Amino acid sequence: MVLGKPQTDPTLEWFLSHCHIHKYPSKSTLIHQGEKAETLYYIVKGSVAVLIKDEEGKEMILSYLNQGVLWRTGPV
Repeated sequence: MVLGKPQTDPTLEWFLSHCHIHKYPSKSTLIHQGEKAETLYYIVKGSVAVLIKDEEGKEMILSYLNQGVLWRTGPV
């Protein structure tokens, strides 16, 4: 092991080699509330805030998803 050199996970590398990689600017909306979507996301770098808007348009944060999280939109 070489100190200072990041370690790679062969399984993760294989998984990512089969994915469409997209980079989103900060504050981008990936899906709108109520929109039908069935997409699988893996957060390579950064984080995602999951939020909803109430009847008055006020945003409420439900959760934060960080680097390394695999998540899906749509029904489970």
